[in-house]
Amino acid sequence: MTQSNKDLSTMEMPVMCECGVWFDLNDGYGKEDENVTVCESCHNKEVDAREFWEECETEFLDGNFRMLSWNQPFASLMLHGKIETRRKSTNVRGKVLICACKKFYSFDQVKNLSCDYQIGDLLNLFSVISYSSLQNKLPIGVAIAVGDLINCRPHTLQDMPKSFVNHDANLFSWVFENVKQIDPFEIKGKQGWGFVTEDILNKIRLKQ
Repeated sequence: MTQSNKDLSTMEMPVMCECGVWFDLNDGYGKEDENVTVCESCHNKEVDAREFWEECETEFLDGNFRMLSWNQPFASLMLHGKIETRRKSTNVRGKVLICACKKFYSFDQVKNLSCDYQIGDLLNLFSVISYSSLQNKLPIGVAIAVGDLINCRPHTLQDMPKSFVNHDANLFSWVFENVKQIDPFEIKGKQGWGFVTEDILNKIRLKQ
C-alpha cells in the first residue's frame, strides 16, 4: 500500500515514484509496457485510464459512439452535473463526446436563458468574479469530456437548478451521468449529432 507520509525508516526498500511520492518497492506495481514500478495511486490512475479508453473503444466498435457540441459555458457545466436541454427529444443512448464550440454565449444571452440567481451560481462554480473572467477561463473549439446519455424526458421545474435554464414546457431534458474530463484536443464543431471517427477516438485520454 502506498504511504506518502510513512517514515522512510519503516520501509524495507523505499523508492520515489515518478509522481514524487515515496513508497516501499515491495508494495509497488509494474507499469504496463515499461520496466518501471509505480505507487498504488499511479497504478490505479493507469488502470482507470485504460478501462475508460477500452469502454470508449467498445462503443466506437459497436457504432454507437457519438459526439455533440455545446456553446460555452454550458459545455463545461456538463462536468458539473448539468442537465442538458434541447428543443428536440432524442432516442440516442450511450457514450457521447462532449465538445465546446468556438462560440461563447454573451452575458445577456446566458442571463436570458437562466434565472438571475444562476448567474451568481455559475461564477461561483468556476471560482471567478466576472463573466469576462469566465470567458477567458473556459476552453473553446475543443473536446473536453465523455459522458453517458441515459435518459430524455420533458423539462420540469425541478430541472431548473441543474439545467441552468428557465423552465419551458417545450424543452426536453437530456440526462447524462458518468461525465469524465479528458485531455482537451481541438475539434471542429457541428450542429446536431456526429459520430466519433477512429482518428478522434485515438485522441481521447482520461484527464489525470
